[in-house]
Amino acid sequence: MSAYQHKPKRFLERLYFQEGGNPVDGICCAGFELKAWRCVPFAEHLIEWLPEYALPEEELAVTHANMYVKLRNAAVRVYTSEKYKNRGEAGEIALHAICRDYFDTMPISPRVFYKERIKRCR
Repeated sequence: MSAYQHKPKRFLERLYFQEGGNPVDGICCAGFELKAWRCVPFAEHLIEWLPEYALPEEELAVTHANMYVKLRNAAVRVYTSEKYKNRGEAGEIALHAICRDYFDTMPISPRVFYKERIKRCR
């Protein structure tokens, strides 16, 4: 069974996608509720996608006993680099979530994981 078989519940609302077009041309929104943007639920949604974004498939086998460890490992890989403040991981994670959720894509190589490996090898 593939680690990518299950996905978090859809959160981002599809406002505009050109059918058969480039996903970059689409627009998704976290929404507005009770006179405020849904920032906290959006951040929580990104956290749900963080392990899949940062870890290779073989590290995604999650159980109740290792759930925190997997999430922590993913966050460490993404948010402890020297270049973190100059990058847009939140946007990349959101794009990953949109592609997986709306287009059923499969990650072929978690970029953050491999960038971290290359850095350690140097």
